[in-house]
Amino acid sequence: MADAKETTSNILDFLMLVGRLKHLRRTGWVLRKVKNCESIAGHMYRMSIMAFLLEDGACGLIRDRCIKMALIHDISECIVGDLTPFCGVSKEEKHKREMEAMNKLCSLIPKNISEEIFNLYKEYTEQVTVDAKAVKDLDKLDMLMQAYEYELEAESPLFLQDFFDNTKGIQNSTVLNWFQELLLYRDRNCEHSSTTDLTRSNTFEFFLLLGKLKHLKRTFWGSQNIPECETVADHMYRTSIMAFILDDGTSIGLNKDKCIKLALIKNIADSIKVNITECEKDPTYMEVMERVCKLAGEKFNKEIFDLYKEYQTQQSPEAKTVKDLEEFEYLLQAYEYEKGSGSTLATSLADIEHFDFENSEVSKWHKELLALQNRKLQLNSK
Repeated sequence: MADAKETTSNILDFLMLVGRLKHLRRTGWVLRKVKNCESIAGHMYRMSIMAFLLEDGACGLIRDRCIKMALIHDISECIVGDLTPFCGVSKEEKHKREMEAMNKLCSLIPKNISEEIFNLYKEYTEQVTVDAKAVKDLDKLDMLMQAYEYELEAESPLFLQDFFDNTKGIQNSTVLNWFQELLLYRDRNCEHSSTTDLTRSNTFEFFLLLGKLKHLKRTFWGSQNIPECETVADHMYRTSIMAFILDDGTSIGLNKDKCIKLALIKNIADSIKVNITECEKDPTYMEVMERVCKLAGEKFNKEIFDLYKEYQTQQSPEAKTVKDLEEFEYLLQAYEYEKGSGSTLATSLADIEHFDFENSEVSKWHKELLALQNRKLQLNSK
């Protein structure tokens, strides 16, 4: 059995593999030459928020399982890449490679968590359960909504029509309603459309706002001249994965499902307010979040806003844990950028040892990252 130090090191390996998803572009958009297209992480991020808006218990659906399934359904692509039918790889070979990648990833994290992630992934690929089918529907919807957004951006209606032609069989009634609404708005943008005077629903506007987070670069990395830096959605994606892999044994009494949701929503107001840094004491930020939450609909408005307020006030163990995860994700990303460029950032890692984490598990991750940083500095000094 691996000792605690080895386990912590493996978790950092896992998180750095997952970090690749921030910078891997979705193959379908690359093949269509869409500039600055979404990352795989960004795709899974918006899907997870869409899952948040599914009705828990409808036809046996378990919303929290759908959120987690959406978070990990393409996670194997951090190793195998985004393989499409145009990549010259058979379905059988694709499945084989992806399962091998999942085995590799799951070998790096504690057994109880790896079993949950692997089983959710397997359930998604088998497409038998209500949850798996709903998440597959969300996968299709997010792709089509992204196609619609790229068509609007390019001012070229229907240039991604093949994505719509090749997407069939949305079954979940809620997702189907969202899809039908998308088709109406898209039809209105066509030159010869007879559809006029449509007003987008709040939920549709909410999804469009989330789409902005896929392409909104994190302000600090931009100030450091990091090329192709992570987006706000990318950052929240890996923070949510960190919440997912917290060890139940060392996080007794912590509601991990709540931690995941806190991590998913903590920066969504950036879609309107655009990357406010912590040093900017802006009293309107909470008002912006209220505006964003209202778009989520009556059923979810209060839940999302209450989670956001809980995170901002830092009154619960879950909120404090997610704050730790946010700061650690920032440090890990800085380490990765420094390692990739061979240069030193102006801030963050120079003071890495001064960060103090309340969650004991995150504190262990931090100590291991500090050890990696010190080894890197020693090698660079030789």
